[in-house]
Amino acid sequence: MKSVVVIFSLVFGTSVYGQARSITANLPIEFVPAGYVVLEQIQGDLNNDNQQDYVLIIKDMEKANFVIDERGRELDRN
Repeated sequence: MKSVVVIFSLVFGTSVYGQARSITANLPIEFVPAGYVVLEQIQGDLNNDNQQDYVLIIKDMEKANFVIDERGRELDRN
């Protein structure tokens, strides 16, 4: 009886963890989280599959990660 419960929970319990909704956007920049900035954006057919690809280089701008080094200069550790 225990093995039936284990098998039942493995078969039917794993499908519960799927995403509730898909996330869509008109522009790739809309996927950038709040508090981040886009440093560089590259677009084109990067892998030759006849579909437009996008690469975003993003950076966190949290002020807590800016520190002063031993020479008195501000370092950005984001």
